[in-house]
Amino acid sequence: MKPHAALMLMVLGLGLPCGRAAVSLTTLYSFSGSDGANPVGGLVRGSDANFYSVTQYGGAGYTGANSTGTGTVFRITHPGTLTNLYRFGGGDDGAWPQAGLAPGSDGNFYGSTAYQGANGWGTVFRVAPSGLFSTVTALDSSSGAAQSVLVAGMDGTLYTMGVFCNTSGLGTVLSVTPGGAVSVLWSFDGASGFTGWYADTLVQGADGNFYGATQLGGPEFTGIFGNGGQGTAFVMTPDGTLTTLVSFDGTNGYAPTALVQAADGDLYGVTGQGGPGFRGSGGGYGTIFKLSTNGTLTTLALFNRTNGSTPTSLIQASDGNFYGTTYDGGTSGGYGTVFKMTADGTLTSLLSFNRTNGANPYYAPLLQDSDGSFYGTTYSGGASNRGTIFRLTLTPLAPQLSIIPAAGNVILSWPTNAIGFTLQSATNLGPSAIWTTNFPAPVVVNGQNAVTNPISGTQQFFRLSKASLALEERTAH
Repeated sequence: MKPHAALMLMVLGLGLPCGRAAVSLTTLYSFSGSDGANPVGGLVRGSDANFYSVTQYGGAGYTGANSTGTGTVFRITHPGTLTNLYRFGGGDDGAWPQAGLAPGSDGNFYGSTAYQGANGWGTVFRVAPSGLFSTVTALDSSSGAAQSVLVAGMDGTLYTMGVFCNTSGLGTVLSVTPGGAVSVLWSFDGASGFTGWYADTLVQGADGNFYGATQLGGPEFTGIFGNGGQGTAFVMTPDGTLTTLVSFDGTNGYAPTALVQAADGDLYGVTGQGGPGFRGSGGGYGTIFKLSTNGTLTTLALFNRTNGSTPTSLIQASDGNFYGTTYDGGTSGGYGTVFKMTADGTLTSLLSFNRTNGANPYYAPLLQDSDGSFYGTTYSGGASNRGTIFRLTLTPLAPQLSIIPAAGNVILSWPTNAIGFTLQSATNLGPSAIWTTNFPAPVVVNGQNAVTNPISGTQQFFRLSKASLALEERTAH
C-alpha cells in the first residue's frame, strides 16, 4: 500500500462537512392579482397529490394595483400549474380568508373567511377538489370571526378560535359540526387568554385533547387597550374544559404563533416576539420552545433578526428536525427566512427571502411532500409582489470518509450521523466497476463509524454511497 495515498485522501475530504446540505429554492408560481393575491395558511395535500390553499386577496373584484379582491381557493400541481377553484364574492359566501384549509375525512377541504357572510362575521365553508363550493355556516357576534386554521377533529367536528366576539370581546374556542351547528366551547377572559387581532393556533393532540395558544392575555392582562399580556398556551378537553399550561412573560417569549405536537409527545412552538432581551412591549425577535403536556416550558432557540425575526410557523419533518418560516429578518433585506432546528435547539437559517423569490411568509407552515422537498407560500414578493408558491429542496452533501493505514490494515471511518450511507469498494473505476459491500458491521470509535479492512495487495477504491449520491474517496493498495 502507498501510505501517502491514504493521507492525501484525508486532506481531500476535509472540505466536506457532514450534516450540511445544499439548499435550492424554486418558485413554482407568482400570483398577479386576478388569479389571487397574498396566500395565507400554507399548503395542504389532497388525495390526488396536488396542493390546495387560499389567498387572502385577489380574485373577484380585483381590478388593479389599488384594489384588493376578496380572496380565492386554489389548487396547484407539483410542476406549478395553478387552478382557481373558487373566487369569493364578498356576499353570503364570505370574504378575505385569514387562514388555510383543513382536509376533511370526506375528501373535501374546509376553511373560513373572517368577514362578510350572512351575519357579517365571516363563514365556514366546504370546497371539493373539483371546486364545488358550499357555505357550512355563517358566524356571528357570539362566536366571533375565525382567523385561525380549522382543525378537523377525530370526531368529525371542526374546531377553531374566534376573535372579537361580543360574549367577552376576548375570543372563543368554537366547534362547528358538518351540518353547520356552532358551539362556543370556551370564552377567554383575559387572564386565561386573549385572541387579539391576529391568527392564533390550535391542534388536537394524540390524547384527543386540544392544545392551543393565544397571542395575548395572561395574568398581566388589564384590558384590550391596556396591558394585553404576552400570551398563553392551554389544553382543552373536547367538551370545553380549558386549563392554562403556561403564561408567557416576554423573556420566555411573547405572542405564540405556532404549536405542533412532536413524535416525542411534547409540544413545540414559536413566539413571534420576546426572548431574554425583551423589554416591555416590543423587543426580542422571537423564540422556539418546548412545552410538556403538563406545562413545563423550555426555551430552545432564539431569533436575532439575522437568522430571522417574527417566526409564524413550525413543523416536524421526517428527519426528526423542526422547520419553519419567519415573517421578516434574514440577510437579504428583511423579507423573512426558512429555518431548521434540531431537537437539542441548534438553530440554522437555511434561506433568506429576497423579495424576487418571495417575501414575508405569513402563518404558512411548510409542507414536506413524499419527495422529501418542502413546499410553502410567501405572502408577498415574486414577479408581481402578490406572493409566491415555492419548493425548497435540501440536498445532503456526502460525509467525509477517512482511510488510515494501521499494521497491515486500513481503517475506514466516517461520522455516525451520516444516516443511510453504505461503505462500498471496487477494484477499478471504469464502466465495468462492480461496487461491493462485503464489510463487517462498523463499530463506533470516538463518534465515528469504523471498519478495519486488511491490505490484500490488490488495488481497491472505496466510497460512501447513498442512492444516487455517492462521493468516491479513493486509495490504492
